[in-house]
Amino acid sequence: MGAGIIGLSLLSIIVTLVSSYMGSTTNLALFAQIPLLGLPLGFVFVMTLLVLALRRKGRENRS
Repeated sequence: MGAGIIGLSLLSIIVTLVSSYMGSTTNLALFAQIPLLGLPLGFVFVMTLLVLALRRKGRENRS
């Protein structure tokens, strides 16, 4: 889930950059805002997954 959110954020960055480079005058405000929320949220999800995996590994090693 974290990788999907980060991927969507990167895709929206690319769409915004390409659209701007091509000289599009349409308003892509939504695509410009997705990375502002998606990248930090994806980071939190990946860090949570890392902590949970380390806790599980620690429990397995103790037993």
